Amino acid sequence: MVSPDSTEVTSSFTGRLKMAIGEKSVRAFALQCGLSPTAMHQYVTGKSEPTRPALISIARNAEANLEWLLTGEGPQKKIKGECMIDGDLYDAIIESVEEYLAAGNKTLLPAKKLETYRYLYDLFKDLPGVNKEQVERTLRLVA
Repeated sequence: MVSPDSTEVTSSFTGRLKMAIGEKSVRAFALQCGLSPTAMHQYVTGKSEPTRPALISIARNAEANLEWLLTGEGPQKKIKGECMIDGDLYDAIIESVEEYLAAGNKTLLPAKKLETYRYLYDLFKDLPGVNKEQVERTLRLVA
């Protein structure tokens, strides 16, 4: 069991992660998420950051809102009946954005990058995949 103080919870990923773990041990929660206890301990102590698949697993197993876990914004818990994101689509969007940025040696501030991911997710969620030309057009406007 880990117990964060109230300021740490609202201001840091590690604090929100500790809050998401709650009364469980770090080891038990890690195993529940399909992650190694060592990796989870490093996330909790801030020595490393989880991958996208690990973040999704943590959010699902904690029944936490992914946006809250990442940024501290929005409700902590998923709203009843709320749909989980399509992880494959989100991964494809992130990959497309990162490829575009790397190819052009460009960067985006984290908040702008998250906003771009959300916009592209909304754009492609009802389509049969990610259109890289549309991603590039969008990024030309924001990057």
